[in-house]
Amino acid sequence: MLKYGAEYVRPELQAYEARMRSDQQRTLRRRATAPGDALVSLPATVDG
Repeated sequence: MLKYGAEYVRPELQAYEARMRSDQQRTLRRRATAPGDALVSLPATVDG
C-alpha cells in the first residue's frame, strides 16, 4: 500500500522478532510493579 508516497517494506524476520521480544520485556517490566516482584533474566536455551 502506498501512503504519502512511501512504499510498504516488509520487515526482516530477525528485526521483527527483536522488536516483539523488546516489547514483551517492556510489558513484563511494567507489570512487575508489585512490591517484591522482579524480573530475572534466564540464560537462553538451545533445543537440539
